[in-house]
Amino acid sequence: MPQSLKNLLKNPRFVGGTLIVLWAVFLLYKNSQLDPVHVHLLPFVALEIKISVVIAGAAIVGSVLTLLVQNYWRRWRSSKPASESASTADLNKRTVA
Repeated sequence: MPQSLKNLLKNPRFVGGTLIVLWAVFLLYKNSQLDPVHVHLLPFVALEIKISVVIAGAAIVGSVLTLLVQNYWRRWRSSKPASESASTADLNKRTVA
């Protein structure tokens, strides 16, 4: 086995990421074999939705919302004036004698 592959297998992020991907594939595979869910919107209108589609949609929506919140958080944190940030940093450096 090449040394770079051994180093990759020792990396906890790689191992954790691989386990998460394998779990997600298992989850989608097992749930794709279930009977679809019937959602009744109106008295005579019903939708058939597969569970795997619901799970994949929730994952996509969750990922997009996470990225939007992170982007908003970065922009909000960087909108503070530099003078305000600098004075706060100076106050943190002072010690009580």
